[in-house]
Amino acid sequence: MVIGDTLMPSISVYAKRINLAVALVVLAAAAAVMLMVLRTRSQASLVQAFADHAMHTDLAGRTIRPLLAAGTSVLFMTCFLYWKMKITWLVPFSWDETFARMDAWLLGGRQAWDVMAPALASKSVTGLLDTAYGFWGLACLGV
Repeated sequence: MVIGDTLMPSISVYAKRINLAVALVVLAAAAAVMLMVLRTRSQASLVQAFADHAMHTDLAGRTIRPLLAAGTSVLFMTCFLYWKMKITWLVPFSWDETFARMDAWLLGGRQAWDVMAPALASKSVTGLLDTAYGFWGLACLGV
């Protein structure tokens, strides 16, 4: 805890992002197993087909590594966000005006937020980007 702040709100945010990404990966894996059952026209139940598939692959290793990576990602991103927000206590913003001028020069007199606002105005687009951010974190950890 630093000056009354805690990490819990940040942990909650990143845990939700990673949980959504992990849930989507699990759903994709379940869909793959269902397609495998349909492709082989097996009469076995879905649970039996999944068990057979697990017997022939290192399912435990393939499950534990992503879960450890997800947990590590939550902790890393939480600490990163927390200290990124606190850095202004040590070094106040002094480059904002310079970066704004650079943006205007690169973007023909407009600011980056002004250029991107029409594309990001929709809640669904913003939600999609937020979900993709969770996958990006897992991808960076080599999952």
